[in-house]
Amino acid sequence: MEVISEAVCYSVWGGSDCDWAFLPAEGNSGGILSIWRKSNSSLIFTFIGEGFVGVCLEWGVMKKICFVINVYSKCDINAKRRLWENIAMPKRGFGDGAWCVVGDFNA
Repeated sequence: MEVISEAVCYSVWGGSDCDWAFLPAEGNSGGILSIWRKSNSSLIFTFIGEGFVGVCLEWGVMKKICFVINVYSKCDINAKRRLWENIAMPKRGFGDGAWCVVGDFNA
């Protein structure tokens, strides 16, 4: 997919209490869509790179800073190494917070 509509996101989520970040498809890969509940989190910023979509959220009543990275890794070992280098960079630069890396790692 090149673009994602509000209607598609609401349909996938099952309602309108969501926000999202999207990386368009590259070749035959379907792109990456990260969706989260709007009512208990606030988006601070997104960071998107080759093979990942990252979001920094202020989450819950305690307003804990959380980073969630949704990954789609290529099968090629060199591409995997670049992906992990590109994920490690924000981890070092963005400071404290809880981190969660999820997705399809093609292990």
